[in-house]
Amino acid sequence: MPAAFNQQNIEIPRHHDLSQMDKAYMLINYPREQPAASTPEWTFEHALQVAKVDARTTATLLQQYNNKQYDRVRATFNNWNAVMQSGA
Repeated sequence: MPAAFNQQNIEIPRHHDLSQMDKAYMLINYPREQPAASTPEWTFEHALQVAKVDARTTATLLQQYNNKQYDRVRATFNNWNAVMQSGA
C-alpha cells in the first residue's frame, strides 16, 4: 500500500503469501458451503479454530453458518473481532 493511502504515511510492501490467519478471516467473512477441493481442511469450523474464536461465539457462528445466515456470520464475527482488538 502506498504511504499516501494511510494516515500513518507508512509504505506497506506487497506480499503474495497469505498467513493462516489471513485465510481464516477470509473464509469466515466469505463462507463456502463446501471447502475448496484443493484445500479440504479449510472448513468453516477450522477457520474459527485458527482465528481462536471463543466457544460461545463459535457456537453462535456455527448456528448462523448452518442456517446460511452469512450476513449475520460476518456481523457476529466482526463484532467479536472488534471486542478482541479493543482488549475488552
